[in-house]
Amino acid sequence: DFGSGMVIVLSIILMTAMLMSVFSAVSSAEDSYVMTVVADGITTYYDDFGEGWVFAVETSEETPTVVTLYRDWYAGDTNSNGVIDSGETPGYFKYYNKDGDEVGTKKGALSVGDTDWAQTRFIDLTLDLNGHTISRNLESPVEHGSVFIADCHWLYIKDSSKEKTGKITGGNTTGYGGAFLIRPYSAVSIEGCEISGNYADEGGGIYVLGGPVLSLDGVKITGNKAGTVGGGVCNTGSDSFDSAYDGDFFVGGDTVICGNEKSDGTADNVHFRF
Repeated sequence: DFGSGMVIVLSIILMTAMLMSVFSAVSSAEDSYVMTVVADGITTYYDDFGEGWVFAVETSEETPTVVTLYRDWYAGDTNSNGVIDSGETPGYFKYYNKDGDEVGTKKGALSVGDTDWAQTRFIDLTLDLNGHTISRNLESPVEHGSVFIADCHWLYIKDSSKEKTGKITGGNTTGYGGAFLIRPYSAVSIEGCEISGNYADEGGGIYVLGGPVLSLDGVKITGNKAGTVGGGVCNTGSDSFDSAYDGDFFVGGDTVICGNEKSDGTADNVHFRF
C-alpha cells in the first residue's frame, strides 16, 4: 500500500545518505593526510611523511604493503607534513615528523632495502603517487642525493591518477642515479609517471647497477642531467634496451626517454657500460 511504499522509499533515501556520508568522511580523511599505508587489510593514515615511510618499509618485509600519496611531498619542507633532513653522520639521513621528533634513520634518500651492498631484502612495497610529486628538493649535488636507493625485491612505483601527473624530481647527487639508484639483485617496476629535474654524475634519471630487474611502462624520463654519462638512464646491467624482456630490463607501454643531457649541454638519453 501507499504507507509501505513510503517506508521503503524513505529507507532507501536514508541508506543512500548514510553511504554518501561514509564516502565523504573517507575522502575528507584521505585529503587531510599526506599518505595512507595499507598492510594486512588495515589502513593507517599518516600526516608525517617520514613516519609513514619508515613504517611502510619495515612492514613490507613481513607483508605486501601499499603506500598511497594524497599530497605533494618535498624533502625538508615542513609544509609537506614530514621532513627528511641531513643527519650528523655523512651519507645518512634522519627522518623527522612534523613535531621535530626523529622517527628513523636511513642511508641517503628514500632507502628501500638493505644499506649493505652485499645483501638484498625481500620486501614487497608499492608506492602509488596518485597524481602527486615526490621531490628530494636539492638545489646542489650532495653525497647520496638520490630520491630513491633501491636494494630490494620488490619495489613497485605507479601513478593511478587519471591524468598521470605523478612525478619524481629534485634528486641531486655527486654519485649515481639522480632519481633512482638501483643496486644489484633488486627488482623495481615503474609505471605511468614522470622522472624529471634530477641530476647525478652518472645516470641523471636512473642508474642501473650490475643487473637488477627493471621494468618501465608508460614512464616519461625527461629533463634530467648527468655530469658525465647517462642524462636519462645509465645502464650497467643489461645488454639491451628495447621492448623485450631479457631478464634484466623491460621497456614497454608508451615509455618516452628524451630531452636529457650531459652537463656540457649535449643530448644524452641512454648510456650503456658493460
